[in-house]
Amino acid sequence: MVYLVPGTCPGLHVDACLVSVNQQGRYRYIRINFVLIRRAEGTALWRSAVKLAAQIGHELQHAVEIADEPSVVDGASLGRMHQRNGAHVNHVGYETDAALKVADVVLREVIRNVRTR
Repeated sequence: MVYLVPGTCPGLHVDACLVSVNQQGRYRYIRINFVLIRRAEGTALWRSAVKLAAQIGHELQHAVEIADEPSVVDGASLGRMHQRNGAHVNHVGYETDAALKVADVVLREVIRNVRTR
């Protein structure tokens, strides 16, 4: 189960983040926050449906990566998966090439579809 919700993320320039992975019984739950308002102003995700769509694709790719690894049941096992798979470490956590690529593909696809209408 993946929950996409408005919320907060660490860092001043982070607009979305995977907040938690938990397991209850045979189900895993992933929470992804999207920062829509920061300091009483709309973020890039609030102002642009195109950017929001790309960010949703990016974050859902992270959920797919977790779904493909049954051993990921919490934050610690998520960190071990990222280390094992060679994810990039940034100032707030991990980043994967696959998620960056998905965001780019979604962005280009949405822009292309908007232009052809």
